[in-house]
Amino acid sequence: MRLIGYMFSDREDVAPYAEDAHDGDTVRWASEQARRLHAYVIVGYPERVRGENGEADCFYNSACVVNRAGHLVHTYRKAYLFETDLTWASWSSDGFSVLDLDGIGRVGIGICMDLNHDMRADNFSDLAFAAYHKAAEVDLVLILMNWLVSPEQCDSSSDDISSNGDSSIHDHKQHPDWRNVYYWVRRLNPLLEASDNRKVDVVACNRTGVE
Repeated sequence: MRLIGYMFSDREDVAPYAEDAHDGDTVRWASEQARRLHAYVIVGYPERVRGENGEADCFYNSACVVNRAGHLVHTYRKAYLFETDLTWASWSSDGFSVLDLDGIGRVGIGICMDLNHDMRADNFSDLAFAAYHKAAEVDLVLILMNWLVSPEQCDSSSDDISSNGDSSIHDHKQHPDWRNVYYWVRRLNPLLEASDNRKVDVVACNRTGVE
């Protein structure tokens, strides 16, 4: 969630930042940038769906896709929630989705944990995200990330480097953690095994810093 962060303690904590999918601040910002750059823009935000007949509002970890003209063409809701989402976000029944975008081709979208597995099923070996997009014959997969190493992992990496003298995996806090990159590649393995040798580009935008 590019503009406001990701860590919320509960629904009340995220409520002031949650937006309507059609005219929220994030969608309007994305529309302005898309027209300025004449480019597609995708950005994550907490989506609010107003409850009806006295029901509570629903919040989703979502991403808007805006075309070059600044028009909203799709709202994607994170399919697989992570522990941090569970304090405020609802599970979406929409599942994964594919868009046909002019000038780009077939595009799949994911948000962070979507690359992993459905924690409700506890089936770590399930590569559903990659398998879905392989079957859909996508040209491009876009993944919005908030996937960081923990402080404990950072400490462990420093110890490993000092003891082994090997800095190729995690050699500096300003560099990518290649263990994460290698893990993402493993989770995308079905796309690498396409029988028709089709090329699929994957673009992952991960955050940096501490929240």
